[in-house]
Amino acid sequence: MSEETLKIVVPVFTAVLIAFVTYFLTRSHYERKRQDDLADRDYIRRAAIHDMRIKDAREVVNTMGLLNNLNRQVNSVFLQESSMKQKNEDLNYLARNNSALPSLLTDIWNQQASIDILNDAELSSLQRELHSTMYLPMKSLKEIAEKLYANDKLDVQDMKVNDYSDVIIEADRLIVRMKARLDKLAQTVP
Repeated sequence: MSEETLKIVVPVFTAVLIAFVTYFLTRSHYERKRQDDLADRDYIRRAAIHDMRIKDAREVVNTMGLLNNLNRQVNSVFLQESSMKQKNEDLNYLARNNSALPSLLTDIWNQQASIDILNDAELSSLQRELHSTMYLPMKSLKEIAEKLYANDKLDVQDMKVNDYSDVIIEADRLIVRMKARLDKLAQTVP
């Protein structure tokens, strides 16, 4: 090849080579960026779903805590050293201030799936333990609530109520452990 031909071919070849390399590098860069964007979107979606599930589970645990506090109040009414009239007044006061109690007692057991869906063995174990611990006090509370809402007045003398103080303390302990586990799970995204 002549020198003139080389002077034309080498720059053209170099320009074509640079164009191809630039095209492939740019395409590779945009493909990598696209994959990163898709991964980020997927991570954000998973994080939002995880946060929603944690929030639902926290609501269930908080509701169990409220019900346990109500159990504590009812238990203390029955254990207090006061007249039957005072106990009746205290229970009627609790009933008036907790009008959503019957539906809450029914709904809380239906919402347990919010904890199961997190698929955490420790949290599920704590939930089962809490359920078995609170079953009798909750059953008693539901019976009291049904009697309170069926009549305007409830006669305490007609009711036989056990002392659930130890069970309520154990339920408090389990609820605290469940809240701590939920806090730990909230820090991770699957």
